[in-house]
Amino acid sequence: MWHRRAFGRFVSDCPRRTGVAQIWYKRSRIFSIQQRGGVGCAGVRVPYDGWTWDEFEADMKRITALGRDRQSGAPIYGGCIQMWPDLLRDILWTCGGEFFGPGGFRDVALDSPQAQAALQMLVRARLIDRTVYNPTEVAKDGAEVFFNGSIGCIGPLGRWMSPRYSSITKFKWDVVPVPYKDKPASQLFYTAWTMSTTTKHPDEAYALLKYLCGRDGQIDQAHLGLGVPCLKSVANSPDFLSPPGMPPINTLGCSSMR
Repeated sequence: MWHRRAFGRFVSDCPRRTGVAQIWYKRSRIFSIQQRGGVGCAGVRVPYDGWTWDEFEADMKRITALGRDRQSGAPIYGGCIQMWPDLLRDILWTCGGEFFGPGGFRDVALDSPQAQAALQMLVRARLIDRTVYNPTEVAKDGAEVFFNGSIGCIGPLGRWMSPRYSSITKFKWDVVPVPYKDKPASQLFYTAWTMSTTTKHPDEAYALLKYLCGRDGQIDQAHLGLGVPCLKSVANSPDFLSPPGMPPINTLGCSSMR
């Protein structure tokens, strides 16, 4: 349990779920629809065992070269990389970079060779080669284009996309690790249930927290696929590893956290 101060009050947090960043990709037509590790019509290997950013860029070019979606006629993009701080930092880490140096917030490290390599890769893929979709309005547009089937892969993103993507019927999808330059890296995303110390209903709040953090509550959350359950017994059970309506993607989250 975590204890912290928020909005002028002390609150107690109970772990809800956690997870790491990953790449979501379209298996049908662009990758293999027959078996893991296969080759789709773009000639792209499904990188279940990991891939580098150089391999990522090469694969995005091959997918983009497919031209247009056969059904909708929309242009095909190899991938989509959403740019918000946590995800950008994750990419910097995979290249050995960081936002800030040892001196803290005043020690901006974005001009380091490692950070520049990551930023130049993003500029190259989005603005020069144009193999990565560049949403010009709101970041969710890229997610919708992937949902509609015109993007080969999207990420890094957390597991919170699982419920949304579980309703996709146009194609099969799965997840692979985030590419890297120096070594694999990911932030650990987590959420928590919180109870205020000044609540007027402490008994009811505690009973709810106890259920949500207990086995039955964790199983209910595991079926949503939002994140890795905080109870190891649930995280390693069929309720999470093979939830109803989800592809078998969850072992990646557990193995990456180890």
